Amino acid sequence: MMKKDKLLISIFVICLIMTGCGTKDITSAGKTGNNNIAGNMNAQAPGETDTDIKSNDDGKLKLSHNEMLAYNGYMDSVESWFGTKYELSDYDNDGLTDRVYREASYTEPSKKSQGLVPDKVSFRIDFGNGDSLELGMFDDAFLGIKIIGADLTGDGNNEIIFLGHHDAMTEPESYSETAVFRKTGAEYERISLPAPVDDTTSDKYLAGYPVYAKNDTDSEITLFADYVNYEEVIQIERNDNNRDVRYRDNDLISSYAWGIGTEKYEDKTAFVLYQKIGGRNYYKNNLKILLLWQDDEFKPVKMETVDQHYEW
Repeated sequence: MMKKDKLLISIFVICLIMTGCGTKDITSAGKTGNNNIAGNMNAQAPGETDTDIKSNDDGKLKLSHNEMLAYNGYMDSVESWFGTKYELSDYDNDGLTDRVYREASYTEPSKKSQGLVPDKVSFRIDFGNGDSLELGMFDDAFLGIKIIGADLTGDGNNEIIFLGHHDAMTEPESYSETAVFRKTGAEYERISLPAPVDDTTSDKYLAGYPVYAKNDTDSEITLFADYVNYEEVIQIERNDNNRDVRYRDNDLISSYAWGIGTEKYEDKTAFVLYQKIGGRNYYKNNLKILLLWQDDEFKPVKMETVDQHYEW
């Protein structure tokens, strides 16, 4: 391939990143309820990739944008993934090191040789004890991931909390891929999460709670959710572009989760979801929802607005 062609391809990929290749049309994979644990690693060598790449002084791989998209290997072997650094972890809390493996796939081999964006990417945790967990396959090649290990159910075993955030979206707080896996015997199974109010497909990697609006005025709006006895008045700022825009009473104002976390609540570990409020720039904060495992399901126990936002 001529140098000029390679330059044009690189410019094309960078433009995709800047203009938001990930969109709401992106579909989720990982549609099986259970994930079998393999008896061996079944993985390529750490950092193995088909590209001729360089390493820094710490042995981390220095990847170009094209190389990142085509990368097959462990995420902790990469110096930086579009600005994010991935480190070795112990997700299941057994004292052994766990690693996350990424694999890009193409419907046509020629796409890879041309430096085009992969059709799908998949992620897998290779645990230090030899087990593995398939996290799912996704249509967004720019997908960045976050994984947390925490005992959410109180059974003494860590659940695996997975988040896939669409880094290339113009509004990354719109939604993220979200899943929680629980180990039962020799398998990990996916726990059902609350689905966004306008999404009835339970096998998608989506989570969220419906929150509604009322009393939308020039300076404030009231958020409420009857099922958790939540009501909060928040201050808003309007400008000439949205001065005449109003939410009607009982309009849906928040539903999709874009962020995850954990924190202590009443001596238990709560699962935390972050949701965007509305779709307009005069809402400065996001909604934080705490969930506890009760009666074999996650139930919301607290909601509040917080100054917590997506970090690039």
